Amino acid sequence: MKAAVGAVWRHHWRCYFRLLLETGARASEALELKVRDLDLKGCKIRLGTGKGSGYVDARELPISPHLAGMLRELVKDKKPGDWVFSRPSDPSRHLEYRDAERVMRMVRNRLRASGYDVEGLRLHAFRHAYGSRLYAETHDLLFVARALGHRDLETTKLYIHLQPQTPQRYEVRHLSVDEADEIARLLAEGWQVALQAEGRVWLKRPRWWI
Repeated sequence: MKAAVGAVWRHHWRCYFRLLLETGARASEALELKVRDLDLKGCKIRLGTGKGSGYVDARELPISPHLAGMLRELVKDKKPGDWVFSRPSDPSRHLEYRDAERVMRMVRNRLRASGYDVEGLRLHAFRHAYGSRLYAETHDLLFVARALGHRDLETTKLYIHLQPQTPQRYEVRHLSVDEADEIARLLAEGWQVALQAEGRVWLKRPRWWI
């Protein structure tokens, strides 16, 4: 997955693939982001999803400072209502799924030529990898479901591919956003906000302090 991000040559596509890697966003969902959905100072991104069955309305996820810097460069001349991944030839429209699929095919060809096994490497594979990684780190199925934007836990189970002997890296707690005092106490103890969705906040802390 990381090699795929590195194989992308244009900045906006590298931002897009890195976003898929870090957040598990749906391929089309990421393309529909607007500048106002980004909190680059706080290193957070708001993903609003479709309202059909199996979806949640919105969720807020952390992103790395590195990705925040990449996105800051990408949107530096844009307004809050502009598309993050706008078409170079027509900024009033966002890039489409078929555009991302075309780039993905090019990436697979580049990686294959470099000796990588690209079997199963598709846009949706980033989402599966994110869900599997998150579950291995937390063992919290509800947390993974909300991070992926699912209402149905059975759907989430399809995204989890377990690896043998994978240690649980984080412990997770979730509280109502109204429990401000308790959230503040946990933050003071070293917990970090990992996700905000549907009026609740999930916090995580490494199981082993280094």
